[in-house]
Amino acid sequence: MRRTTDRLRRLRPSLAALAMLLVLPMAGAGGALAQTDQEPEITCENAAGTAASNICALEAWKKADAELNSIYRRLRTNLPDGLAPPYTRDDVLQELTAIQKLWVQLRDADCGLVQGMSGGGNTGHFDIEYDCYRDRTQKRIAELQALEQMVQR
Repeated sequence: MRRTTDRLRRLRPSLAALAMLLVLPMAGAGGALAQTDQEPEITCENAAGTAASNICALEAWKKADAELNSIYRRLRTNLPDGLAPPYTRDDVLQELTAIQKLWVQLRDADCGLVQGMSGGGNTGHFDIEYDCYRDRTQKRIAELQALEQMVQR
């Protein structure tokens, strides 16, 4: 009995990975998540209240996160040398890096709290957490774009 239990424990991560490989392709082409002859097509527009809503929310957050990373890199790259004293370009780069790391910690803690308060625990409602990540990320994008405009003047 113990040997069987040990084998199952070793297999569990593999089974989880296999399940993800089976579920993630459903999030692909055309936004269709699952469809059989009897079931209507589930898209991100009509996925609310379904397990597919977690995948849709995650994909929306990933898209916003990619945009944030692009703007962050562009801001760092295009930062001018002649900044107002006492700041140097290196000082601003260090500050920007430190602030971004703190922002990530705040976003993660804030959205973890939102997800926990939603009643989802570790079993569901991840769409609420991912929506929070997307919302906070979009706000940070606007903040970085404002900084970007400030240094372009």
